[in-house]
Amino acid sequence: MINDSNPSKQFLDFIIKNNIKVIEKDKVIFSNDINNVIKVTDFAQIYKGKYLENDVSVYVYFNTDLKNLQEEVLICSKVEHPNLTKFYGVLNDDKEIIIIFSYINGEILENVNVGSLDENQKIQICLDISSSLKYLHENNLIHRNINLGSIIIENKTSKAFLTDFSIAKEVKDSVSVLTRAKGGLLFMAPEVFNLDEFDDDGNKIGYVTPKADIWALGCVISYLFSGHLPWCNKYDNKDVVIMKCLSKKKQFPVPNEILNKRIKQVVAFATEINEGERYDISQIYELFIKIAEDLKFSK
Repeated sequence: MINDSNPSKQFLDFIIKNNIKVIEKDKVIFSNDINNVIKVTDFAQIYKGKYLENDVSVYVYFNTDLKNLQEEVLICSKVEHPNLTKFYGVLNDDKEIIIIFSYINGEILENVNVGSLDENQKIQICLDISSSLKYLHENNLIHRNINLGSIIIENKTSKAFLTDFSIAKEVKDSVSVLTRAKGGLLFMAPEVFNLDEFDDDGNKIGYVTPKADIWALGCVISYLFSGHLPWCNKYDNKDVVIMKCLSKKKQFPVPNEILNKRIKQVVAFATEINEGERYDISQIYELFIKIAEDLKFSK
């Protein structure tokens, strides 16, 4: 259970106060049988269900930070894009926190054999994720957790979806936001790793810009076209060595296994050490539009 007097009621009150959609319990059909579980995380059990004839993912939370979850849902309720998981609403329940998202019949990129994907599919995945990230950045949102686990590839179509807004932040008055260092080490931008202030709990804090997302996207593209985890083509998967590279702001090693020179360029532009010179998402997206067009006309 979530540690609080009545967190479910507090959460529901927050949802109603912020005019976020509340769904009546009889409108969602799902079984909390163990055989119906899609996934179990540290914070929730996820079940497959039905809502208005749509397949949905039903998140039943049991152990989470209420404030963080409120921030996540507030962001999810504001965004809608073909390559983002759709937020349907919060179940009207003051005993459990239950949130309804679209169900995607697919695999996280981490579990996809990228060697089985052809170049067209890989470029389309890059277009899908770049498009969703462009939408977020244009709406003053930083995802902050782009990695192989936050991208789902739909089985039937190979369409890519960006998921997991658990640590996303809104940029309200400037191009950056004061926040704690978050995200996996392999996909972390050097300026995030090198934040040099600390909060009262000892967490690194500092100003982060959307360019941190671009670095992570570059790492994903590098993996997609090479099969190598970021940095690991040169330094193996050794945290201490990779932390030293980030600390010293060493150049990201673009894998030689990426045969397409233009993709290599995209990775290099996205993982430029100097965030001021790093491409923004509009530039990355336009590069992939051009690559896709040229590939189509060359066949």
